[in-house]
Amino acid sequence: MLTIINNETDPLYNLALEEYVFKHLHINEDILLIWQNKNSVIIGRDQNPFREVNCPYTHKNKIPMFRRLTFGETIYHDLGTINYSFIVRDVKENFDRYNIFLDPIVKILNELGVPSHLESDGDICLEGLRISANTQTYHRNKMIHHGVLFFNTNLEKLDQVIEIPTKSEFEYDIVKTKHNGITNIKEYLKEDLSIKQFKKYLLDKLIGEDLIDKQYKLDYIDKTKIKKIAKEKYSTWEWNYGESPKFIIKKEFDNRMMITLIVEKGIINRVSIDSFENVMALVKGLEGSRFDEKSLKERLRFCTTIDIDKLIETLLF
Repeated sequence: MLTIINNETDPLYNLALEEYVFKHLHINEDILLIWQNKNSVIIGRDQNPFREVNCPYTHKNKIPMFRRLTFGETIYHDLGTINYSFIVRDVKENFDRYNIFLDPIVKILNELGVPSHLESDGDICLEGLRISANTQTYHRNKMIHHGVLFFNTNLEKLDQVIEIPTKSEFEYDIVKTKHNGITNIKEYLKEDLSIKQFKKYLLDKLIGEDLIDKQYKLDYIDKTKIKKIAKEKYSTWEWNYGESPKFIIKKEFDNRMMITLIVEKGIINRVSIDSFENVMALVKGLEGSRFDEKSLKERLRFCTTIDIDKLIETLLF
């Protein structure tokens, strides 16, 4: 197994790197990636960000949201969170066998004094709390096992970022994020280690201490292709929001009307408004709009009988 030393903390680049190695880098070796992202929210491949993410909080605190290529739950990332991806060629022998990838990590954690164990759902836990979440997917003859380790994550921010709206507001959700307790690895280490030291220890144990002959070094062509994927996919509204599953949202507005929206691929395609007022202009403005602030403001600018900013805040936040 080889590794790619990656000190980049931009989630756009790192998501694109992961996809590039997984789908486009054709070498006869398995690859282990270990990296960190700066403040960001990363949702699963088939998740609904409008359902999973506390949008008012992330908007106010300028925390960006991105969709990853693997399935699973929403995760808050910061520089206290470690990501790892095992990208391997033998799908038949490895897919859906989480223990193959996680037993070595559990062993390493226990060596460091962290009394952890692997749960049947693919989480690594200790004392009933999660310290790692994991997911897998495959593409042609390769698979990826992706996970995070909560080393020294800001758990207060993590709790703020992930929100569950009331059941009456959302229908047609696919994968929902687990909200059971999470704790940090750093609190349980028998010796105080920085995250840099912990990453090195992890990499040395998984790959071997002599990394000189165990690295794949990205060249100019590799990096150019990675940046292209970041720009054309992971930075786009179409990927991050437009790939959301169909959902229905119901909101009461200003004690004047009950609004029901059916949203598919991030676009409002059906609108129902229960009101005694004439709402034809509002229905026309909503239908066909992206379910985002900029598009709604543009589409509803001619609706002069209601407070548009207040309506948008009600619908989105």
